[in-house]
Amino acid sequence: MEESEMIWDDVIDPATGWLVPGRHFAELDEIQDEFGRAEDRARICRALRELLEALKPLIVSGTALISGTFVSRQPGPCEAPMVVVSPHDESTLESWTDAEELRFMHHESLEDVLVGSLGGSYLATLDPLGGAVQVYYSAPSDLDNWEQLIGAVTMSSGTDILGARGVVEVEW
Repeated sequence: MEESEMIWDDVIDPATGWLVPGRHFAELDEIQDEFGRAEDRARICRALRELLEALKPLIVSGTALISGTFVSRQPGPCEAPMVVVSPHDESTLESWTDAEELRFMHHESLEDVLVGSLGGSYLATLDPLGGAVQVYYSAPSDLDNWEQLIGAVTMSSGTDILGARGVVEVEW
């Protein structure tokens, strides 16, 4: 895409400000132009760029799905988006050395973490990049399931409606 070809008005529900269900391909610059102008959102854009640049040596060709209030026209501050990272080649993870796997884990959200260097501090969730994003790894064959999960809406009754909101897809 030379100039911004993504027409966000076509994929954002004007009544809610959320992406319509499905995957909506965009370049990182287009995401920044549409969603990254406010100060809290600019911080998230910087974290997304940093994340993708750090992962490119580990995942030479891949996809990231991004969801949440960050990729919406919801007013006010937004929470850290969920980012699901997947290589295009199913065997990528198997080819990593232990050091490469550890490098990836430094960029992945971890749950139930005990940090010894902080005096044995327990953290329910440890998110990379100062908590600006939540990052999860997916095999290519699981991306459709992740799309449904991170695009879910929880109703007031507690029921989840999978895939009710769209996600942004970035490829490299």
